[in-house]
Amino acid sequence: MYSFFIFVLIILAVYFVYFAKQKPTYYLVARIDIIIEFAFLTLIFFLKIKSLLVRAICIPSIIAFALLCIYDFQITPPSIAYLPLLVECLFFIVLITYFFIETINNDEDELFSSKFMFWLSVAFFINFSGNFSLFLYSESISFKDESYKFNFTIIYSTVTILKNLILCYAISKRETQEIKFEKSENLHSTVKEQTFKSTLN
Repeated sequence: MYSFFIFVLIILAVYFVYFAKQKPTYYLVARIDIIIEFAFLTLIFFLKIKSLLVRAICIPSIIAFALLCIYDFQITPPSIAYLPLLVECLFFIVLITYFFIETINNDEDELFSSKFMFWLSVAFFINFSGNFSLFLYSESISFKDESYKFNFTIIYSTVTILKNLILCYAISKRETQEIKFEKSENLHSTVKEQTFKSTLN
C-alpha cells in the first residue's frame, strides 16, 4: 500500500513539473509524500518499540509533523521542504537509534541482524543520516549553482540507491522468516496430530 501511494505521488510530481508546469502544486505533492512516509515509518516503529513513553510520543508526532508541513508550505515561497525534511531526518535518527538500543538490550533467541526489522531500520537510518547534513547545507545554497546541483544529485542518488538495495535485502529476510514460520506451524500441527492419534490408540 505504501509503495502504491509513493508511486502515484511520483507520477503526479513528474506531471506537475514537466507537463503542467505547476511547480507550486509539485511542492505540495512533495509535502504530502513526506507526510505519508513519516506516518508510515512512525507506525511501524510504534508497533515494534516496547517503551510506553516512546509509543505515546509516536502518534502525536505524526499530527505535529503534518501541521508543520502545512505551515511550512503556507509561509515559505514554493520550494523544497527543507525544514520538514530536516525534522524528519532528526526524528528518525533518534527513534531508530533508540529502537536499536532497546532491541539489543532484550534477550532474544534469534540474532537481531537476521531479522527484517534490523535491515529496514539500517536502510532508513542510512537514508536519514546521509541526507541530514545535505538538507541542512542545501537550505542556504541556491540550486542555480550547477556544480552544487550536480553534487547534490550524486549524493542524494547514492544514498537513495543504497537505501533501496538494503530494503530489497530486508524483504528477502522477511520472506525467509515467513517460510520458517510456516514450517514451524506445519511441524507443530503434525506433532499435535500424531499426539492425538497416539492418545486414541
